[in-house]
Amino acid sequence: MPTTGRAPPSPGRRTSTRWPRRTRPTHTTPARAEPPVPSEGAHIRQPGSCALFFSQPASSVNVLILRDPRESVAKCSLTPLRGMEGIRFVDYHPDRRIDASGHVLLDPEGELLGSEDRGRDLLLIDCSWRRVESLRRTVDGEPLRRRLPPLVTAYPRRSRTFEDPREGLASVEALFAAVLALGDPREELLAAYRWREEFLLRNAVELDRLRSTPRAARSQMPVRGVYPG
Repeated sequence: MPTTGRAPPSPGRRTSTRWPRRTRPTHTTPARAEPPVPSEGAHIRQPGSCALFFSQPASSVNVLILRDPRESVAKCSLTPLRGMEGIRFVDYHPDRRIDASGHVLLDPEGELLGSEDRGRDLLLIDCSWRRVESLRRTVDGEPLRRRLPPLVTAYPRRSRTFEDPREGLASVEALFAAVLALGDPREELLAAYRWREEFLLRNAVELDRLRSTPRAARSQMPVRGVYPG
């Protein structure tokens, strides 16, 4: 019997047939398309979320806040506004000059803020009363000194300057009223203010006048000033 070099299978032993290995088809993953860039002011919606506003209209009144670094940041009513569009903070330094050309400067001794001032940028000095003159000396450009009409503060504190603390405003209250009179109402300025509702309620009539009434028709009562902080 011819020999093949391979023993024949034993009786009853199962033999296995080895099939050729199958090659899996190669799938090409298509490149993921980049989402379109939303246009300015567009709304976008993500799965499982509410609609998100992509951007907000730019503020028409730019606000420059000259701040005394000696004042507490934690206690300042303007601190939540940092990073907000149209608002810039500058720390006071005796050697730093501030160009306020064409700006309205809130000043309790100035003329009443009126409709003819609308559209102008605003300069607000945020410091204690005893430091006001020091900060003012760094301001150049002869800004327009304007005061606010009579408003009542909602900030619950005692004043060391006035017998009646209602004769002054918290800085954020003054800022809110000023931009309103300048034709740029910004409700978000009071969003983080604890006494927001009380301030709006106490001054509802006068704030409504600031939105539309010209200066000649407003009260000419003097205002002592605004509370810093």
